[in-house]
Amino acid sequence: MKIRPSGYRMRKNFTTLHDGAKSTIILNDKTKVVHKILKKPNPKLNQFWFETYQKYQEGKPIVKIFELINDSEYTMEYVPYVNDLEQIVKDSNYRKYLTKDFICDALAIFNSSFVDAIKFSKQYTHNDQRYFMHYDLKLSNFLVDKNKKITLIDPDSFIWMRNLESCEKFYMNQINLMFSLQRYFNSPEGMR
Repeated sequence: MKIRPSGYRMRKNFTTLHDGAKSTIILNDKTKVVHKILKKPNPKLNQFWFETYQKYQEGKPIVKIFELINDSEYTMEYVPYVNDLEQIVKDSNYRKYLTKDFICDALAIFNSSFVDAIKFSKQYTHNDQRYFMHYDLKLSNFLVDKNKKITLIDPDSFIWMRNLESCEKFYMNQINLMFSLQRYFNSPEGMR
């Protein structure tokens, strides 16, 4: 891990993708590598977290992290996207995406994001009560590209937690996803 001083910012040849209350996300226009810079350092973003995420990301439809720079910045792959999963299933302008294959993929990926983390936690923590979970599993954290590929983002939301804290967000978004799909199925387009 290369440690760079806090406040390190390479702005030349960068495009700001997101600038919110908790983080700034910038894209290196030349390398197409994304930097996520947290507004407050997160002590949970350490070498152990990075190595755990590296193991977990293999073969999963989640954004890949390349380098942990410090406790408030890391680099990851760029995911060009059309919109997030919540907008795709709710906005009638994206009805062409809602094929049977896409709906099956969306349901499988959303649900496996939770189940895969549970299985991973069982495999890598034998003598404690911690779980490696994404505490912000919501539909808007899944990006959909032009080929209908779905990718889970916000990797710093994966943390080791006790007692499955914050998992209600997953369940509420599972209901949200099914409700949105039922509205689609009951629409003229969904009844075809």
